Amino acid sequence: MPLSTGERVIPQFVQRLGAGEVEMVAGREGNELVYVAQLRLKPNYGQAIADPIPIWFSNILTSLGNKFNTLAQATYELPNWATHAEVMCYCRIDEDHHELKEQISLLKACLSIDNKALDTYQYHMEACNLPDQLQNL
Repeated sequence: MPLSTGERVIPQFVQRLGAGEVEMVAGREGNELVYVAQLRLKPNYGQAIADPIPIWFSNILTSLGNKFNTLAQATYELPNWATHAEVMCYCRIDEDHHELKEQISLLKACLSIDNKALDTYQYHMEACNLPDQLQNL
């Protein structure tokens, strides 16, 4: 962990946060800054091809409630804290993704309704020969 003097020290206090982050304090003085770092898994790029996530794991990862909670608890108990952080970040982004898809669907439905209304009003104006009545414009 970097200090203001430019040297690096091993943190004396590390606390895991729920959003895939850790708080760290050098622990030498009472008024020290708290450092927050993101936890990320380090992929093995030496592998030619990574195995795809099995369907059963994908189903648990994207499920709601007890199934996901079991996965989250199991990853929390693993020694590599980044594993839990990655699962939680994936879950948060997946939830955001689903919410955005719902919003897009709603907007598409509203757009479709508006298009139908515009078509109806345009037909009414055409059927009443409105352009002929207003040729002097």
